[in-house]
Amino acid sequence: MVDYLLRNNKVTYEVAAIFFDLIIVVFLHLISGEDTKTARAFRRMAYCTLLITLSEVFAPLDLYLPRGFFWRVLRDYIEGTQFIFEHFVLYFFALYITRLTNHEPPLYLLYLNNMVLLYSIVIMGTNPFTHLVFNFDPVQCKFTSGPMYLWGGYLPAVYFGIYALVIYLKEFKNMMHRERYAIFFTIMLVFGVSALQPTLQGKLKLVALFTSLGVFILYLALETRDYQRLLSTQNKLMEAREEAANANKAKSVFIASLSHEIRTPMNAILGINEVILRNSKEQNVLNYSRDMKKAGTALLSIINDVLDVSKMEAGQFNIVEENYHLDEMVDGLAQKLSDGLAKKKVEYQLRIKEDLPDELYGDEDRLSQVLSNIIDNAVKYTKRGIIVFDVGGEVEGDYVHLDFTVTDTGVGIREEDMGELFKNFKRMDMENNRSIEGTGLGLSIAKQILTLMGGTIEVKSTYGKGSIFTVHISQKIISDMTVEQHRQNMLNGVADKKRLKHATGKRFLVVDDNEMNLKVADAFLNQSKASIKTMKDSEEALKELATIPYDLIFLDDLMPGLNGPALLLRTRKFENNPNAHTPAIIMTAKTSKRDKKEYERMGFEGFIAKPLVEEEVAEVVNRFI
Repeated sequence: MVDYLLRNNKVTYEVAAIFFDLIIVVFLHLISGEDTKTARAFRRMAYCTLLITLSEVFAPLDLYLPRGFFWRVLRDYIEGTQFIFEHFVLYFFALYITRLTNHEPPLYLLYLNNMVLLYSIVIMGTNPFTHLVFNFDPVQCKFTSGPMYLWGGYLPAVYFGIYALVIYLKEFKNMMHRERYAIFFTIMLVFGVSALQPTLQGKLKLVALFTSLGVFILYLALETRDYQRLLSTQNKLMEAREEAANANKAKSVFIASLSHEIRTPMNAILGINEVILRNSKEQNVLNYSRDMKKAGTALLSIINDVLDVSKMEAGQFNIVEENYHLDEMVDGLAQKLSDGLAKKKVEYQLRIKEDLPDELYGDEDRLSQVLSNIIDNAVKYTKRGIIVFDVGGEVEGDYVHLDFTVTDTGVGIREEDMGELFKNFKRMDMENNRSIEGTGLGLSIAKQILTLMGGTIEVKSTYGKGSIFTVHISQKIISDMTVEQHRQNMLNGVADKKRLKHATGKRFLVVDDNEMNLKVADAFLNQSKASIKTMKDSEEALKELATIPYDLIFLDDLMPGLNGPALLLRTRKFENNPNAHTPAIIMTAKTSKRDKKEYERMGFEGFIAKPLVEEEVAEVVNRFI
């Protein structure tokens, strides 16, 4: 054996490579991990690498074979197996990377890989008869290259090397550092020697050694039992996290759907309660009704908070910007503050910088929601003293940097609780604040909304003395009109929008599948002295609209059969329909500005939010009568 190696020194490197390959093969069988697709691809790669080294070590023996056709063919096959095994190693290497990275190549590439491997087998299998790849020269007693030496012997290897490199680059960001380095060095070794070997013209054989080194690196880095256990644990953790994320998403969707559905009966409860407040003459009934309104409003606020959080978690919470008046928004918030303190011995002050620009561009509803949540907290946690609502800011170019500050003399916040202030369902100092209503969602929602709007919130508090909440946000200026000028304009000529005008002789149609909602709408609209017809069945309503003209149509959004938008579309489909141009008003729990614009696009001229509020109904209807 020593004499053989000395006489054939080109195989010395292959002998060294055999030891690497034997160690890997033995360890794969004695210390094996899970029998995964990735592990099977690696084992096949290791077997083929061992076969390469063995074939290259014993290849020089074919020089000593007798002459004759049979021995010549056998000699060519022995030499050709080195190329075939090399191609199989690279094929399984590419397959290994694919499975390790969970890469999903197109189906045509999988077919192409198999075709390239088949091409290698065919061209090497026919070479003893065609001599396209190599041929044995008996005179010089050595192999010489044929016309297809590069195309048949090394092109498949280069193809699989490039294929593996492309997958590596595509999945680079998804790999761990250990995987990146191990695969990179293996690709460089295997791909490099495949490109280098043809230039050596058989004087030195390095393919087996470099390939063995690459496989050995992969084994030590990625295929040991400990690392496989780590990967298995990591995969289980990722699966658990994905399951948890899916469960959380399903929970958010369910809560959002449930919250939305609860608004329908709440509409009936609050609406009928409004009718009782307006029509009842008995004091005890009115007292009960006022308590019911207070409780119902609080419940509706909780429903809205839960719905907002669910939308945020599901990624469905949107910011919709349009023009609005700063003065009107602040007046609404001041009224809310006044109403909240009606039965408390707490004073309040509103201070607004009157030279601020009034007409701005932004999401008024969301900004008002943020400030409303802060004001609600100030009202809840302040038992005596004063609450001050300051509105200030500075103009810079086309933008005004607004500062909204709510200062209270309430219970304050302990320093250790400051870090929990903006987390969902967190309520501070529960021991002393058990009697205070709320879900602990208000400030969390405010913080998330401000983040979406590019604003910030700042908190300063002294426990037992009070808190100061400041919202900083920039809004685009639409006109030069100031808050003071807008107030003067409103005083000079604003009609009373809250009283429903008389519409004697007019005909109104209300379509809603909920009987209680129909009663509420009928009670509110009856003050107009118009003729009111209510219908529960949208299909019957379609027939009604096709024959009888109306002056105003009220349609519920979600109904069985035809929903509101579908009913309107069919009504206006034909010009000869008596209600083809009748103004239509949608009644819906979808209240965002984006929803309003979508309903306008569908053809609705008016919008009423559920639960129905008498003043809002009057304001919308007055525009048409």
